[in-house]
Amino acid sequence: MPSVAVVFALIALTCTQARAFEETFDTNWTLEEAGSMSESASPNWWLNSGGRIVSENGIGRTIEGNLPPNDRWRIAYSRANPLDTADGYRPQNLFRLLTRSRWLDSRPSHSRTSTSRSNTPRTST
Repeated sequence: MPSVAVVFALIALTCTQARAFEETFDTNWTLEEAGSMSESASPNWWLNSGGRIVSENGIGRTIEGNLPPNDRWRIAYSRANPLDTADGYRPQNLFRLLTRSRWLDSRPSHSRTSTSRSNTPRTST
């Protein structure tokens, strides 16, 4: 199963001032999916779908592989969307991470590096 590292950088103009925002995943944290932005445990991110995201050692990653049968996200996704998530075992198939800040103008920049040993080429966008 490929492991994907993603680095986000947003250079943006907010309503009142120019502000740069960069997520380097340098601190270790786990963010669980939340039903609304106001319920998110993070001041910067709202994980709207996908179960959880982990920041560790400079890498932000989704759930990798199958969840255990008794994991709360496996159970929730098996009920809500079993087809797209392999009966809830892979909620990361529906991963959606949003910033909690509002931007008037932004220039998103991200890099995606796959560490898979398959024939799929590494990509960078």
